[in-house]
Amino acid sequence: MTDNGTPFVAVVRSMLSRFQRSLADLSIRHIRTQIDTPWTNGKVEAFWATLQAEVLDRQQLADLAAAEAAVSACAGYYNYHRRHGELDWQTPAERFDGTPFTDRDFRSVPALADVADLLDAMLAA
Repeated sequence: MTDNGTPFVAVVRSMLSRFQRSLADLSIRHIRTQIDTPWTNGKVEAFWATLQAEVLDRQQLADLAAAEAAVSACAGYYNYHRRHGELDWQTPAERFDGTPFTDRDFRSVPALADVADLLDAMLAA
């Protein structure tokens, strides 16, 4: 879902933008918000804010492969290990298909991977 900004829509109806061609190549359906309804774009804006805060601001990404790996790790954490207040403190996976939440520690939090040994030592002390 995107707004109707220039990067997301074709300049001429018969020509697809680069973004639209990429979506078509990946068989992804593009949903656009209604014109003059910025509040409908809130889900997308919240996603970008979460991705920025939890991936881009915390890591140095050397190349596209590293970025793809970081986004995949974030998606796994977000959907299976991170509880959400708007979902009655369930994970999206619990809400969507009933996947049980089993985490009781910090192991699945990507941002803490670099300090896992330190946290283990602190917990053992």
